[in-house]
Amino acid sequence: MKFVLSVFLLLSSTAFAQKYIPSDNGSKVHFVIRNFGIKTGGDLEGVKGEIFFTPAAMTENRFNVVVDPSTIDTDNETRDKNLRSEEYFDVV
Repeated sequence: MKFVLSVFLLLSSTAFAQKYIPSDNGSKVHFVIRNFGIKTGGDLEGVKGEIFFTPAAMTENRFNVVVDPSTIDTDNETRDKNLRSEEYFDVV
């Protein structure tokens, strides 16, 4: 009976729409860009929002998530300061 209940719960959880709230604790958005022809990456933290996922209707999936641009980290403080300037993210 325990196995049948577990299978039912697994199937029912994947058949219905689900709402996820990203946790800011340890969450980040990673990006990679080309800077003077060299790939450069970085991270943004402060993730907040909602993610709606419906396995049965993939075209109805959506997300509304924001990150805090003042948290940008590219492992280069000069570049990070420039990206926080009015010219880019305007978070100085």
